[in-house]
Amino acid sequence: MYPLSGGRPLPLCAVLNAGCPLAWRATLALLMLAASVVLAGAAPSERTRTFDVPAGDAASTLLTFATQAAEQVAFPHESVRGVRTNAVKGDFTPRMALLRMTEGTPLIAVVDERSGALAVKRGPAPNGQGAVAATAPRRPGSVSVSGRVQNVATGQYLNNARVSVKGTDLVVFTDETGTYRLAGLPEGRIELEVFYTNLDPQTLVVEAIAGAAVERHVNLTSVARYGGDSGVVALDTFTVAADKETDAQAIANNEQRFAPNIKNVMSTDSLGDVFGSSVGEFLKFIPGVTATYDNASVVGISIRGIGGAMTSFSADGAPMVSAGTSMNRSFDTNSMALNDISRIEVTKVPTPSTPADSLAGSVNMISK
Repeated sequence: MYPLSGGRPLPLCAVLNAGCPLAWRATLALLMLAASVVLAGAAPSERTRTFDVPAGDAASTLLTFATQAAEQVAFPHESVRGVRTNAVKGDFTPRMALLRMTEGTPLIAVVDERSGALAVKRGPAPNGQGAVAATAPRRPGSVSVSGRVQNVATGQYLNNARVSVKGTDLVVFTDETGTYRLAGLPEGRIELEVFYTNLDPQTLVVEAIAGAAVERHVNLTSVARYGGDSGVVALDTFTVAADKETDAQAIANNEQRFAPNIKNVMSTDSLGDVFGSSVGEFLKFIPGVTATYDNASVVGISIRGIGGAMTSFSADGAPMVSAGTSMNRSFDTNSMALNDISRIEVTKVPTPSTPADSLAGSVNMISK
């Protein structure tokens, strides 16, 4: 029941000032305080405002909308420029006004359901379909995509090819067999970007279904080197060997680019014929490597100024033992030839998996 004055309810302020019992006035004061808190806590985007935004370029109309809505709107200025938005005139909530402005355009209105913050981004579909999806962003799911990356011209499966999901920070690299696997992807349309040094990048679309494992193999090529027909290898003008050197150096460049530490990788074909076909003669041209001579032959190397005793040698990742006799652990490079070596990797910064005898660095020789 409300206190009455001449048959009419009294205002709350009159009740509080009247001579009512103390408990009654305290209760009404708490009710007024609670109502003010509720009104103050209402999401700004739910309040109705008067809008008069003309049609025009989104780069300017979105600024006009933000001013009339008295709210901040996040949008990429360069992406929305050139898109014509609809005119909005009348009383609307900022959310409804923004949806009307972007309806039927390439722009997508995004509304954060928790904070009510507004944002606009450019999408591939008109806003009639995109706005609904934008309010419910995709979350990581149980979709996995795997496959192998191959140089279709040479038939070689590529190691350390970069496979990434467009628009995200998800990146994986292929292993020695050219295999990649991306897990925890959301369902729906996914764009994969595949990159390998000196080959043409490729983008492919995968339709992912929840709980499914999708397999997509990637065939890379270089139109400039191999031509448009992937089944035909375009040879260089002079010799076939020049094309092989280019392939070997491309592999070496890719291994160095995506190495987890500081590492120099050089193809043994990159320097042409080396004196005596010696590994030591080849290594002395790599930065940070100093040669140790016995007469005119290179018998050892030193990395970063540390003696050769703290430099380990391996072949295809397997440790090697020097064939020569020595009082220390220095490796005799004079007993090695480049004939069956494809590339040489010189690691200057150890990783957690590096043995303790590699304080200076390590040399890994990859066979052909």
